[in-house]
This record gives sequence, structure tokens and C-alpha cells, in this order.
Amino acid sequence: MTDSTDSVELRSRPGKSSSRPLPRAFPFALLLLLMVGSILINRSLNSAAQRARIMETGLSAAEQTDWSSRFVPEPVVFDIGARDGIKTIVPTEASSAKPLKDFSFKPAAIADATDFRASLDDEWRHLPASAVRKAGIRRIILCSNLQVLGHAVGGFADVKNGDLYFDVQLGPLGDSLERRKLIDHEFFHMVDEVDDDQGLFDPAWARLNQADFQYNSSRKFTLINSNQVEAPKGFVSQYATSAVEEDKAEMFANMMVNPALVASRAKTDPVLNAKRQRMIKIIRDFCPEVDDAFWNAMAKVPRHL
Repeated sequence: MTDSTDSVELRSRPGKSSSRPLPRAFPFALLLLLMVGSILINRSLNSAAQRARIMETGLSAAEQTDWSSRFVPEPVVFDIGARDGIKTIVPTEASSAKPLKDFSFKPAAIADATDFRASLDDEWRHLPASAVRKAGIRRIILCSNLQVLGHAVGGFADVKNGDLYFDVQLGPLGDSLERRKLIDHEFFHMVDEVDDDQGLFDPAWARLNQADFQYNSSRKFTLINSNQVEAPKGFVSQYATSAVEEDKAEMFANMMVNPALVASRAKTDPVLNAKRQRMIKIIRDFCPEVDDAFWNAMAKVPRHL
């Protein structure tokens, strides 16, 4: 009689020698050993592939060590980290998932992307965390050579998928006011999509313009010029005249970055003043924390060209 908990006796046939009892757990131990070996081999191969891709980007030795620890295999990206649950990535190759048919970009230099991310973090620290979360942003995608419908652009808000694209090399370079405006401009597009059931459509805003004014859509998907000095009456920039959604995004961006100039111009421009008041209400309805105290605080933020 064998102990069924320890071994199974293999009975011998006449003329044959008896086999030694084998542990019942032996097949399971062998299977576990094979699985562990397979995992270790796959990790080694993946690590080698990651190192090869990192070397192709031209990173320094220090950068290779830092970025390899945050490497995300699929899709091929560098993960800069997350803020308020929003992942910031730098694709090393153009993704096949495009928000538009005529849409393309190229990889960004890691140094440029890191610099841009620092500007983004610093600009968004002024906003309540609840406003950033409610905007429905899923990812920040930092790239270069961003093209939309055949035009080079500095940023693009994929409002349907919750992705914000920024070209870290085109348009405003360095930690400038124009870069901050671009960040706030694209952020507001996300807000505009989710703040009510109309999406980007806003006839009430359009009615704030002079009766004979029509937006010029040919200016859309061009490099944003947010220079208020060159802006026509009723608008904070020339680019704001391209569409309702661009008018609103430009108003928000300029109120964030240069609120004193917007307020000063609004005193002698009834249309601009009406849009400023409308924007204050829109963003307060979206996030009650963006109230009068918020705008008073923004007016005191030191801004440098």
C-alpha cells in the first residue's frame, strides 16, 4: 500500500525491475520551471530591443538610464509620466491611429519634449486640478513636424479621443508666453467639447460679433499668431477670426497668459468685453473653482517674454 499523498508506486511486470516511486508534484514543478525560464528569456530579449531603440534616439548615457526605466513597449513611446491621471508620451514612430485622414507627425527629440513638458506642468499648476480632470484629457502627445490637412501646426486637440498633440519644435520655442498660450489654447478646446451638449458649436458666442462679421475658415490649421497688438477689434488675435471655437480658445489663452491686456482692451471694445464676460461664465460653469478669485490671482502671476 502506497501513501497517496507522497508517491505513486509503479508495479513491475514479471521479469522487469521495479521503478522507484516518483513524487506526484514532479510534473508541476517541471512545468513551473519551464514557465519561469520562458519569462526570463522574454525579458532579456525585450530589454535588448529597448536598449537598441534608445540608442537609435541618440540619448546620452544618463538619459538612456533614466528613460529606459520608463519605456513602454507598445506602442513604441517614451513615457514622461502622468499628472492628474494624464499620461504624457513621446512617440518614437508615428502611430497608425490618427484622428484625421490627413494627419502626420514625426518623433520629437527627448530634450525638447522634456523642456515642453516642464512648461506645460508649470502652466497647468495655475489651474484647479478638478478643471484638468474634468476636461477629459487622456494623453499629451509630444512630437515634431505636426501636420494637419497639409498645414504645419503647433498643436492639435483630438477632442473625440481625449488626446492633445503638441509640436515641440514648431511655433513658439522655449519657455515663452506664446508657448503658454498654445498650451492653454489647446486645453480649452478639450473644455469646449465637454462643457455642454453642443460640443464646439456655439451660436450664442457667434452672436456677440458684429452683425456683418463672418469667420474666415481658411485661417484654420495655420500657425497661431496670438499677438493682440495686431488683432482686429472684437478679437484677441488674428487667428481668433478663423472660427467660433478658435475665437473662444484664443480668448481663454490670452486671459490666462496676459489678462491685464485683455481687460484693458475690453474697456474700449464692447464686443471684446462681451466675449471676456462670456468666457468668465463659461469656465466658471465648467469648474466653479475658476471664479473671480482665480482671475484676480492670475492677474498677479509674473509673466516674462
